[in-house]
Amino acid sequence: MREAGAWLRDQHAHGALIGGSCAGVFVLGEAGLLNDRRCTTTWWLHEELKHRFPGADVVWGSALLEDDRVISAGGRPLSWIDLALHMISRLAGPQAARIAADFAVVDNTPLQQSLYAPKG
Repeated sequence: MREAGAWLRDQHAHGALIGGSCAGVFVLGEAGLLNDRRCTTTWWLHEELKHRFPGADVVWGSALLEDDRVISAGGRPLSWIDLALHMISRLAGPQAARIAADFAVVDNTPLQQSLYAPKG
């Protein structure tokens, strides 16, 4: 994991967008990329992310957050698609993301996680 984290930090330092979805956001935390950044994860891992990475500003219920080219996606079904479409939009423009969403027959607007989290 140490080598992967170093590689991610290096890529980010050279201007790359770095993203994680659901439990994959923990990889970003292990790489040190969540420190002093807003981020999200799946609703059921929210407290664990806050506990393991106290330097992160973990936001509950957000479907997708970007802070300084570090993108995190929450835990709705297929949240990795939200992440991919966001990256396509950032790198190739919103029209390209719309075309990709239409081709994949998915929404191109992430929904709030509260729709999927159990009540209470």
